[in-house]
Amino acid sequence: MSHFQCKHNPYKGTFWSGDDLIVKDLSQANGGGGRAFRVDRTRRQFRSNTSWFKVTIPYRGALNLYLLQALQNICPIPYVPIEHHVDQHTVTFYVNGSAAATALRKCSHKLKDCYGRKIVVNVKRCGYQDFLSSAQLNHIERCMAKRFNCNLQALDLNNIDKDPDLVSQKVKLLLNKKTSMEAVIKIVEGNVPRLTSLNLSNNCIQRLDELSKLVPKVPNLMALDLSQNNLQSECELDKLKGLNLVELWLVGNPLCALFKDANSYASAMCQRFPQLQKLDGTPLFQPTVIDAPSTIVSPETSFTCFNIYGFIERFVQNYYDVCDSDDRTLMLQAYYEDALFKHTKLHHSQILPMNGQDVDNPLDIDQDVVTFLNKLPKTQHDRSSFHVKVNAFTNTRLEFTVSGNYTEFKELRTNGISFIRNFVALPSDHGGLCIINDQVFTKKVPKAQKAQISGAFVGPTTNPFFQHGKVTQRQTSAQSNDDEDW
Repeated sequence: MSHFQCKHNPYKGTFWSGDDLIVKDLSQANGGGGRAFRVDRTRRQFRSNTSWFKVTIPYRGALNLYLLQALQNICPIPYVPIEHHVDQHTVTFYVNGSAAATALRKCSHKLKDCYGRKIVVNVKRCGYQDFLSSAQLNHIERCMAKRFNCNLQALDLNNIDKDPDLVSQKVKLLLNKKTSMEAVIKIVEGNVPRLTSLNLSNNCIQRLDELSKLVPKVPNLMALDLSQNNLQSECELDKLKGLNLVELWLVGNPLCALFKDANSYASAMCQRFPQLQKLDGTPLFQPTVIDAPSTIVSPETSFTCFNIYGFIERFVQNYYDVCDSDDRTLMLQAYYEDALFKHTKLHHSQILPMNGQDVDNPLDIDQDVVTFLNKLPKTQHDRSSFHVKVNAFTNTRLEFTVSGNYTEFKELRTNGISFIRNFVALPSDHGGLCIINDQVFTKKVPKAQKAQISGAFVGPTTNPFFQHGKVTQRQTSAQSNDDEDW
């Protein structure tokens, strides 16, 4: 009986060789009659019902722009590379048809890179269509339009893969996949560049590499919901540092369990997003609001400026000119005699009050603040980093927030500081502002950003915030039912 007819041979061995399976018969190894035969594993997958194949080409050297052209020149069967993209040192694209896939596989090791190394072409069938067709993109765009709130400029993509419209069309929009997230980003860029709120909760998102490409495309984004996803590390949020987020939701992600307490959690998020005011729906900074007696302001004293942002800009410029000078006692002229002042320092992973002062025990403006301001190190504020937000204003009351960076000069070393300052002010008799409530939050910036802050003072720069102040003024006027020109 031939050894090919044996039902079982305990002495037969197998080993792998590339894409082929080598079966070697050892039953006659001593007699020299053993044989080996080759089974091509790739033929079985190419005979599958699917017609789509994924082609990956590892390319460790400098990327050759003519690689695809050279591959098409030596391939005997013409093909069309679909969804071609480069991920680090790997070129990936898709082809339709087993004939083209087989021909591409045979082109492996026939090309050399600039270092003389042979280029490997890997071909593998796709279990499902791993990219989105034009028809599928149209369905996705219509679905996103249905979830978009034009008045609020808010897009709700919560649990988008379970949307009935997409399910009925058999469209799989998995935001934890690169192709799906790229499709969403392109649609947002082309249709809603003024987006202010984005909800990506319940989408099993594990990494934010693709979402980081959205950062320069949505400069107005202030609210981002990433709750109930699968983010494992807080370092993933570093990829979104360019966003000026005011509200952020992360509850339900594994990374939330890595912090020992709520203070360290809030501190880590504020370090990445200095403008952050709400985390998981909880306010981080609540400035003290006091009801000033009606006798403070006379009926003739009121805000009558036509441009409230120009008015605030002049005040901020004058205020921080004095703050950076050698005589800070002049700042007291801007305060009401019974005003409240608080200074809270965010130190490392904890939120601690400055100099042991209790947050609920403000300093007296006449006595404690004079000594306090004179003891502070010399500062130099980066005016180009300033952002101002008007929280509320009426004829007799103005509340606004100033945030940004400054350098603190302490003996022989300098410290980069980020700050958020909340002002509550009333109109003064001389036409300026009279501060009745001042609350400051400060925190040291990482060493990696210290050079950026120190190098920001190379001459006068225009404040980018005040160039866009009119837009924010319209929003504030609409919310408070005030006249825009006022």
